[in-house]
Amino acid sequence: MAWIVRLIGLLALLAGAGMWLVADMSLLVLPAALMVVGLVLLVAPSIFLLFLE
Repeated sequence: MAWIVRLIGLLALLAGAGMWLVADMSLLVLPAALMVVGLVLLVAPSIFLLFLE
């Protein structure tokens, strides 16, 4: 289950980076939000599993 969350986080991070490269300067909020959500989804399973142990 944790690897699915990490995969979704990686996809969100890559989608945000791709949108950042092709977006106008006025539309950088959505790519930044996607990148933050992607990073949270990449790190959250590790922290959650650490607290469960």
